[in-house]
Amino acid sequence: MANVTTVGYKKEGTTSQSFDEVLDLKIKDSTVGYRLAQREGYNSRGVKIGENYVDWSQGSFRITDNTFDLALSDRGFFAVEFTNKAGETSTMYTRAGEFELNTQGYLVTHEGDYVLDENNCLQGGEYDYITALEPDEKNFRKLLKNTEELFNISCLNMGAWDKHDTLIFDTQAGRNAKLSSKGKSVEVIDVDSLELSPTFIKMDIEGAELKALSGLEKTIKKYTPKLYVCAYHRNEDLFSLPIKVLELNPDYKVYFRHSKYIPAWESNFYFV
Repeated sequence: MANVTTVGYKKEGTTSQSFDEVLDLKIKDSTVGYRLAQREGYNSRGVKIGENYVDWSQGSFRITDNTFDLALSDRGFFAVEFTNKAGETSTMYTRAGEFELNTQGYLVTHEGDYVLDENNCLQGGEYDYITALEPDEKNFRKLLKNTEELFNISCLNMGAWDKHDTLIFDTQAGRNAKLSSKGKSVEVIDVDSLELSPTFIKMDIEGAELKALSGLEKTIKKYTPKLYVCAYHRNEDLFSLPIKVLELNPDYKVYFRHSKYIPAWESNFYFV
C-alpha cells in the first residue's frame, strides 16, 4: 500500500457532483445576474469534480528508538523553517515529527530544516552540557548512538539511586529494563555526588524515581531545577513523589498531566 509507512502522511481525495447538483447550483448562482441567460451545461451521464481535500483525521502512533521523534495527538502542526533551492526561507507546517539534532544541537527535520517553537524561534542549541544515565547495557549502546553528534554530553552506564551501590538489574525487558531479583549487576549512584548544577532533570526510571529524588536532595535544594518525573510506574508515586519534592524544596509549583492515546500510561509530574 502506497505511503502506509510515510510519517505524518495525510490522505488526499476529491468530491464529485452529479449533473443535477451542478444544474441546481448554476440556477441559484446570483453572481451571474437574473436577466442574463445562464448556460447550465450538457446533460451528460458523468459527474463533475467538486474540490480536492485532505483527510486530517488522527493517524496511529508508533513507538521508535529515536529520542527526538514526536507525534501530535490533537490538532496543530509542527512549524518548520523551510529553505528552497534559491536559499529563500519561509515557515512551512507539517504533521510529520521525525526529527533529529544537528551538530549544533538544533532540532531539525531529516532534510535539515529547522523546527520552530510557538514564536517561530529555533528549537535547541541552548544548553551548556547534558549528563545522561542509563544502567542497561543494550539501552546504553543506543544512547551512545543517538547522541554521538551532540556536543558537551556525558553518558554514564549507571543508574540513579539514593546512594552509590551495586544492584541487580533485569536486562531482558528492553526499554522497560528495571531492578529485579535476578539479572546482571549494575552500578547506581546518587546524582548529588556528581556535583552538577542542572537547570532541568528528566526521570523515567521504571519505579526508581523516589529513590533517585532522595539522591538529589542537595541539588534540588541548591539549584531548584525544573523536574519532569514519571508517575505511572507505582500507584503510590501519585502521592509520594510530589510530597518528596516539596519536602526538599517547597518553592516548586506542581503540575500533573496524563497524555492521551498511545502510550495510555504516560502520566507525569512537572515541578517548576
